Amino acid sequence: MKNPITPTVLAALLAMSFIMPAWCADAATDAAQVTQQASEMPALERAAAQAAGWKSVTVHSAAHQLTITVTDSPQASPAEREAQASKMVAAIEARIEKKPAFAQISVIHVDYVKRAGQTTSPVQGFDFYQTPAGAFVPHKS
Repeated sequence: MKNPITPTVLAALLAMSFIMPAWCADAATDAAQVTQQASEMPALERAAAQAAGWKSVTVHSAAHQLTITVTDSPQASPAEREAQASKMVAAIEARIEKKPAFAQISVIHVDYVKRAGQTTSPVQGFDFYQTPAGAFVPHKS
């Protein structure tokens, strides 16, 4: 008696053997992009800090997202933070425009955090998604 599951399992394994290299290639490509982006991080941090008017700003990159973190910013209303976040994103957008290392960035996330000793706690966050025209606009939910 033949086992009908065996051909199905073999077909699935064969399909996976073709798909796996593609997954690994994307991870390698993403890592290469992050490496290329690393040299720009100090300039992006300066641009965001200048736009925010605050010195404690860091920028972290992933292949498809930039994260701006503002630590211990002065008290502000949510609307004031959103306006400040928009200024930082505009400054970053101007710096990364037409740079191949940032071509795959589709989201810029802005985090406001408060530091107490060795821990940080979130205050507020904003997401800016790239439009088909290439501009980053705030996500409204």
